[in-house]
Amino acid sequence: MKTLARMQTSILDDLHPVLGTFSTDVFAVGKNGSILHYSGTNWTQISVPISHQADFYAIWGTSPSNIYVGGDGKLLHYNGSTWEEITNSIPHAIVSIWGTSPNNLYILDSNGGIYGYDGSSWTVYNDTTSFSNYGGGIKGTSSANIFAVGSQKEIYHFNGSIWEAYPNPSFSWLKALWVASPNDVYAVGYKVLSCTLMEQAGMRCQLFTLHLTQMRTVL
Repeated sequence: MKTLARMQTSILDDLHPVLGTFSTDVFAVGKNGSILHYSGTNWTQISVPISHQADFYAIWGTSPSNIYVGGDGKLLHYNGSTWEEITNSIPHAIVSIWGTSPNNLYILDSNGGIYGYDGSSWTVYNDTTSFSNYGGGIKGTSSANIFAVGSQKEIYHFNGSIWEAYPNPSFSWLKALWVASPNDVYAVGYKVLSCTLMEQAGMRCQLFTLHLTQMRTVL
């Protein structure tokens, strides 16, 4: 097993999501504008202009030259050499980003707002559902199959045209999810859920009763 080098800095004490394209190309974000890169040997801090810095909670990308980072009032794009701030009117902190291409992004904010970005304009899918503060996740397998979690009451699914709400049987805030296949979803928070989306019967979920501290990610 390969051992990752650890930077001697307090930045690592408050990191959030991690994005990896290869074992030698890993990114992590955190508070105070922290963005780190792992080369396979060492962690280094990526410098972000002061005007772009924020507490970051979300990261997504397709390559080292196409990365999106979001947080408190900021959505940034990295092209491999420079950072660009993407103008947006998202009213709350960005907590999760997922997409199929640079022209097809989906973003979840800390109040349950769900937004789409096509590279130039925005679509507001939902901005009223109360999600957990600074938690939740959005992921999918295609632009016609996307899931979002965070609410104590509901799990959301997008079929390409509408978002539909399904009951959250855990009655617990969910912090992250993994879409294993077009119909199978795993979500974690204080509890663990395994859900299957049935064409006729809706969503069926199995709740795993475990004694857990709060879980923030699943892969």
